[in-house]
Amino acid sequence: LRILIVVSCTCILGPFSGSAFLPALTAITDEFDATSLQVYLLIGVNTFVVGVSKLLWGPLSDKYSRKWTLVLTLFACIIVSYFMAAAPGIYYLIIFRGLWALPVSSLFILNTGMISDTWPPEKRGFAMGMRSLPMLFANILSAPIGGALVYWLGWRSVPLLIALMATAFFLLNLFMVPETLDKSGTDRLAISPLEPI
Repeated sequence: LRILIVVSCTCILGPFSGSAFLPALTAITDEFDATSLQVYLLIGVNTFVVGVSKLLWGPLSDKYSRKWTLVLTLFACIIVSYFMAAAPGIYYLIIFRGLWALPVSSLFILNTGMISDTWPPEKRGFAMGMRSLPMLFANILSAPIGGALVYWLGWRSVPLLIALMATAFFLLNLFMVPETLDKSGTDRLAISPLEPI
């Protein structure tokens, strides 16, 4: 149950950061005198990288480690979030937001793998459903939180909050979650998704 709680809470970073960033777009546009195309790139590059990079994380965690892949991607989220907060221009922000999407795209994939590793098939549906609850609350609360932060502290406070959240999740996963991948192969599918049948 501890693994389910920690990895499910970790998974909120993706939807939270996407929705909390939306209220910041007007302030970003004003500060950097950004064009509509640049704002679209800020959103589009992030979405594209999230979609494409998800193909990487499943095979990588199957081969090496679920825990350490998760811990390293959370560490990368922390670093890139600070770079986003310090971005000196719109193109830097576009690049950092795209780089940030690479590790954050791993969270849902890795957390699904960890739940599948630790819950028996007959209870796995319940665990996956419970895993979705924090993400639903993140989608509901993130835009109002992001809007309040932008109003009171400026848009740079949003990536700083994301960095603080990622730091908390990094520490929780580092110290409270064991490795869940069974490398003996006894509980894993015999067919790799990257090998022909």
